[in-house]
This record gives sequence, structure tokens and C-alpha cells, in this order.
Amino acid sequence: MKIGKITISLAIITIIVTYWSFLINQQPISDTQANQGTLLFSSFDNHDLYLLDGEWQYYPGMLANEITSSTQPFYVTFNHEWQPESNQSKAHGVATYQLFIKGLLPNTQYGLVMKEVKSAYELTVNGVSIMHNGVVSKDLSEYVAKSYTDRGIFTSDDDGNALITLQVANFTRSLGGVSAAPIISSPNVALRYFEISVMSEMILASVLLIIAFFFVIISEIGKNKNALFIALFSFLIGVFIVISGNRVMLIYLQTIPMMPIIRAQYSIGYASILLFGVIAENFEFIPQSRVRKNLLYGAMGVSVLFSLILPLPILEQSLNFMAYFLIAYIIYYTIVLLIGYRHQVLGSSYIFFGMIILGFGTLMNFYVFKTHSILYYAVLLFTVFTATSILIRFGIIREEKEHLEKASLHDSLTNVGNRQMLYQWIETLHDKIEDHFVYIIFIDLDHFKQVNDKYGHRMGDRVLQIVAQRIRNTIHKDDLVIRFAGDEFIIGCLVKRSSNINIITKRIKDSFSKPIVVDSRALYIGVSLGTTIYHPDHDNIEDIINRSDALMYQEKKAKQVA
Repeated sequence: MKIGKITISLAIITIIVTYWSFLINQQPISDTQANQGTLLFSSFDNHDLYLLDGEWQYYPGMLANEITSSTQPFYVTFNHEWQPESNQSKAHGVATYQLFIKGLLPNTQYGLVMKEVKSAYELTVNGVSIMHNGVVSKDLSEYVAKSYTDRGIFTSDDDGNALITLQVANFTRSLGGVSAAPIISSPNVALRYFEISVMSEMILASVLLIIAFFFVIISEIGKNKNALFIALFSFLIGVFIVISGNRVMLIYLQTIPMMPIIRAQYSIGYASILLFGVIAENFEFIPQSRVRKNLLYGAMGVSVLFSLILPLPILEQSLNFMAYFLIAYIIYYTIVLLIGYRHQVLGSSYIFFGMIILGFGTLMNFYVFKTHSILYYAVLLFTVFTATSILIRFGIIREEKEHLEKASLHDSLTNVGNRQMLYQWIETLHDKIEDHFVYIIFIDLDHFKQVNDKYGHRMGDRVLQIVAQRIRNTIHKDDLVIRFAGDEFIIGCLVKRSSNINIITKRIKDSFSKPIVVDSRALYIGVSLGTTIYHPDHDNIEDIINRSDALMYQEKKAKQVA
């Protein structure tokens, strides 16, 4: 089955890509623990990555230039979220985080990688700006929100120290703060970590977009709705990874505002979750319900609309509701898949296995690795298993369709054409004849009735199969042979010269000079032929068949007289 080979190839390629991306993206990161805003490196391996974790100095409501020696800091660890004032629903404002690092080599370059911060930030080391997202300012007219993974290089001072200052401003989201601490290493290792992180994400997104393109083609070929839905699902997930992960596109596309990206993130996320429900409904793991499908379509439309028009604070607060909804949603469709699996619904085992991977990846994402990449790999594999299920169903349906089409054009006993194929062949002659002549040869077997009467119909059927194959072997591959009725066959052939038809008829008769051997019995079966030229422009094919039939009977009678 060709579709099976495609499915296996798709699964193998995806698993290899996922496994490779997972491996290269899992360079171990060592934890460090700063104490009251100071971190001492007793040793520093240039080949390792270090997460600058622990207690950072925190100055809420202040930018770096407002901090004085008398300013008393708070101490916080990352992930750190700002809490809104008691009379406000949004945690807007600015803040500064500082970490003093000791134990580095003097006047030596180091690399930093900064993962997503909730809004605009600027990171300086020893007073030198290293990297920034957007513009940090208390003035809303100057403030610009951005959020993407970035990297930078700094140089330690003469004593091997580095003061990292992270200024953050948020006037966009309901919650501000810093999601994760920076990562430090040698410049080459930090840059490699950044590039691998970005490249892995781009590979995952690219594979999903390729899957989407592939299934658009499948949906066009097979007019398959589920193929179109999985194409849309793959496309949405691929786009979601691009706009919700490292977002490195914003490094090069600084003019893109942050708000549309956040809204797109919500709308695509919600729509993708509900779209899976539509796909599951189309699989008919349980009896289809028009009400359920309409509810899913309606929910998709409403979720996208709300993601585009609701105030961002309300949208972000909806995540709590969505978390509970998602748990109930997964439980419901897991039960649906189990029912489908128990009833041996085609494709249910693949999607069920994909759901297990997705659930495992979700748990690993939130409770073990705490990195989006694990969830992305799980989503990719889930998509591939779902796509595989659709491909298998599509392949089987297509094979059944091809089988029915073949059955409608072929004789079931001899596997040569039937009358319908003859009429179809006639319709295509205008594109083939050019300078050829078309002949219709009517063939009837001699003494076939005696074979049936003496040895039975089983023997007769086997004789007809061998006869059909002998006739097929005597004509050109572009010519046609059909079983017309009983022991009667018709050949439609094209020749460049009229005289060539005599060569063909002689070859047919010669092929029956040898006995037909069935079950060790040698049977001598002759043939009688009637041949008539056919002009597609003005001849009626039924008249030509009747004329050839009459000529065949003339030959048969002549044999009987002789």
C-alpha cells in the first residue's frame, strides 16, 4: 500500500527530527544559587551553561538611575511575577533587578542568553547595555513592548566581577515580571545554545508546516475533510510555535507590535484545541452528533473573536478557566478514544497513543523541564500520529474506491476488461488514432461447450482465464481486450497499415495451436475470428461489433463444413 509507505516514512522522519532536536537542545544547565543579590563562582567551566538563579535584588517602581546607595532592595527569585495593587487589576509599572557576580576571570568575555521576559527590558553589565527587548520607560509615549529570546556578550572588570542590571517595564500585560533568569557561559557556548534553541524551534515549526502542505494536497486529491482539518491544525501549531516560543523573528522585524502577536497566540491556541475536537468527531469514535460539531465550530469562532477584541487583562485571566476546561476536554476525548479503540474504529489506536505522548509531554513541560520545547515535541508527535491515522483511513478508502472502479471496468473471472471498458476506450480513441487504423476483432472459442459439459464449470473457468491471458499476450499494450460474454472476447487494436491486422489475427490463432493444460489435462481449444475496421468519426460501435460477430460465425461455419 503506497499510502502506508508514505505514513511510515513520515513517522520515521518526524521521530528522527524530534529525537535529534531534543538531544541537541538538552545541553545540561547547571543551577547556581545567589544569596541576597550576590553570586560567587568558585569555579567556572567555559564549556558549561549556568542558570543565574537564586536571590536577586529587586527594586519595584524604580529604574536603575533612580537607585542610590541608601535604597533598600527586596530579594526575589525567578519566575517572578509582579502583583497588582489592591485597588488595581493590572500589575503595570517598572522595576529593576540586580545581581552581583564574583569569581569570574578578569577582563574576560562571557555570553548571556535571556529567555522571554513578560514585556520590555534592558540588560546591562557593568553599566554597558548588552541587550534589550523594546524600550523601557515610565513614559507611555516612549515605552515599547517586546518579548523574545536574545543573547549578548559582556566583559568582566579588572577584579573578575560583573554587575548585571535588568530593567523591566510593563504597561501591556496584566502581570509583569521576569519568567526565567539569564544563562551565562563562554561567548561561543552561549551563542551555540541560543542558535540551537532557535534552530530546533524552527525545525519543529517547519516540519509542521510541511505536514500541513502535504495534507492540503491529500485533501484536494481525496476530497477528505479530515485531511484539510489536520492541515489547518498543523499549520496553526507551526505558527503558534513561531509566535509563542523564542520569537526570534522580532529581532529582525522590530516594527511588528507586541499586542497583535499576543492576541494571535491566544486565538491560535484556543482554536487549535477546539479544532482537534472537530477532527475527533469526524473520526466517528462515537456516533456523530451535529449538535456537538456545531458547538465546536461555534466555540472556535467565539474564542477567536474574543481573543481579538477582549481587553488583554481579561484575556490573560481566561487562562485559569481554560486550564480547567482543557483538563475536562482531554478527559472527555480520552474516553471517546478508548470507546473507539474498544470498538476497533480505524485509526483510534494511533490517536490514543498520540494523546498519551501529548499528556506526558505536558506534564514534563510544566513539572520537570519547565521549558516549552518539550511540549512542542509532544505536540509534533501527537500531530504526526493523528495525521498517520488520517492517512491510513484515506489510503483504505482510496483503495476501496480504486477496487470498485476497477471492478466496474474489469471482468471478475478473467481480469480483462468488460463492455464498460470498451465504451471508455472508444471515447479516448480520438486522442490516439492520428495516422492509425482501428480494428475490432470478435473472438469465439471452438469446442468450449464440450469442455464445460465434460469437465465442469470449474475447469471451464480456468480455461477462460488462460485464454484471456493468451489473447492479452498477442496484442500491443495500448490495445484492448475484453470479455464480451461467455466464451466471447473482443479486441480493439490500432495498426499503422491495414495489412498489419492479418499479422495480428494470425498471431492470435497461432497462440491456440498449443494445448491448454489444466490439472494435467491437455485441451485443444480453437478460436474463430471476425474482423472489421472501425471509423470513430462516423461508425456506430454496436454496428461494428455485430458485423464482426457475423464474420466470426461465417468462419466458424466454414470450419464445420470443412
